[in-house]
Amino acid sequence: MDTRTDILCYENVQDIPGYIDLVKEERDDVITYVQNYLSKPSLALQIVTYKVASKVAKDDNDQIIAAYGWHVVEHLGQGKDGYTFLGHKFIERGTNNTKNHIIKILSGYAQHYVENTKIFNFLVLQARENGIATHPLIKDQTVKDTFCYYYSRKPYKHVRPGLKELHHMLASICNMNYWCIRNTGMVFWDLGYNNGRNFMSDNKKLRWVDYGGAGMLRCPNFDEVVSKYKNAPVLSLTPLQNKENLVIANSDFIMCQFLLNYEFHAQPDSTADIYASMLQVRKQMVPEIMYLMPRLCKSRFTQDIFENFKDRRWDDQTTWKELGRYIIANHT
Repeated sequence: MDTRTDILCYENVQDIPGYIDLVKEERDDVITYVQNYLSKPSLALQIVTYKVASKVAKDDNDQIIAAYGWHVVEHLGQGKDGYTFLGHKFIERGTNNTKNHIIKILSGYAQHYVENTKIFNFLVLQARENGIATHPLIKDQTVKDTFCYYYSRKPYKHVRPGLKELHHMLASICNMNYWCIRNTGMVFWDLGYNNGRNFMSDNKKLRWVDYGGAGMLRCPNFDEVVSKYKNAPVLSLTPLQNKENLVIANSDFIMCQFLLNYEFHAQPDSTADIYASMLQVRKQMVPEIMYLMPRLCKSRFTQDIFENFKDRRWDDQTTWKELGRYIIANHT
């Protein structure tokens, strides 16, 4: 019986399978490096197996084949926030005990915002401990400084719904943001552009898949929510100079992003993604693009939402609750 998956840590570097090959090849650099990770058996085994003094292993084509103790099963995508793959613990490789997860290796850009992801995850868990069920779209995850992961038996599928089905999905997103603001003081603004929507299908169940800190904003009730917990993570994150509208919520920014995202996916030749990017850069861009929104909203859906919700507070939970109900009543 293979008992590798039961190992909690290696007591000595000599216990790691493949160590003798490092000695024969005089790979003192790898031997020295791996001794720092004996308490992380999957990572230690990965380092010795690929004979690389690094937490990331690549093949001859510069493709990642293992990282941070995770074996790559399937490459899923790469973007500004990092590299995502389906994988399982390296120590499970070749056994019957594999448990697949979605793993994202964070880029330097994403690492700048990882504090947001950590505090969001903390507040979700605290809400659950207080008897508040986690919203069904939100996944349990583990967040590290350089990567994060959550359980998933297989990759999620991109959604390509008809209009009515899409509107039902957007109503669910509204309900999720209502839950998030109420229980975490944070809201998701980035619904996904060129790499696909950030809500996907998990065996016909809708899931939110992007928990990057740049894609969530702190709402006016954030400090009140956090103040309930003495052991909350310490925050020092502030907006980057060229991303002034990230981190702290701006109501008009959130509304514009919601509507521009809809237009981007609705119109094949849309320039909505360009305006969405411009919105992030300077605070002065928000009123300027708000002025253009009547012309940028070309679909009946976005025109209607803009007309009826342009004066609402999109950083308040009530708006999202009412928006979800409005979409169901008028667009499904």
